[in-house]
Amino acid sequence: MIWLYELLFPVLWIGFLLYWQIKAAGTKATERLEPAASRIVRSLVFLGAIVLLSWPHIPVSWLCRPFLAQGPWTFWLGAAITAAGLLFAVWAREHLGINWSRSVTIKQDHQLIVTGPYALVRHPIYTGILTGFLGSALALAQMRGIVAFVLVLLVLWYKLRMEEQWMRTQFGAPYEAYSRRTAALVPFALQTLDASLCPGRLLTVSFTNSPTAACSLLGPVAVLAIYGTVTPRLKRDCSLLPTPGTNDPRAL
Repeated sequence: MIWLYELLFPVLWIGFLLYWQIKAAGTKATERLEPAASRIVRSLVFLGAIVLLSWPHIPVSWLCRPFLAQGPWTFWLGAAITAAGLLFAVWAREHLGINWSRSVTIKQDHQLIVTGPYALVRHPIYTGILTGFLGSALALAQMRGIVAFVLVLLVLWYKLRMEEQWMRTQFGAPYEAYSRRTAALVPFALQTLDASLCPGRLLTVSFTNSPTAACSLLGPVAVLAIYGTVTPRLKRDCSLLPTPGTNDPRAL
């Protein structure tokens, strides 16, 4: 059974990435493309998140600290969430068809898709990818998983904001109406749920260009920073942390 615990997540993510690469061909020609700098930064952040999740020899002690008691339930729940998220992203990719692109673009004869997963959220591919990282972090049950999730959330949020501006310019009133009735990332999330918490409304229906839009992101980042400062030192190598006995899935 050890091989299953070691290989399940690599197989899920590698299969997803291979599918994504294969489906990159055959899309519409691009009329407008985001700057190369933002694409490079996003790629580097994703690479960093993957390293955090997959490489146990991280020389930062607090990243190795568990935030949950590791056990079979965390592993399998995380695996189920990851698989569900990646499948949701695949569904969105298939439904988007030749209008899809890996970067923020406007395609020739670009169509506004509001059916299928796009009837649930405006950015279902981002929702699926974030759900996949959340499930992986839960299965890992260490702080480095949370940091990886937050990093991916930050870059996808930046990409989402850029994409929203371009879509409003391209489609005008129809997109405004669509954004008023459909959540951005979390299905069925209503604007009133967190409007009083942050004008940026990270997970809700509308957006703002106010500088306070980042406040919904600062909370998790601040918590991580404080946590890393005050947490007692652990062994520097995550792979050297003591396993919690039979609660460790690898002990099964």
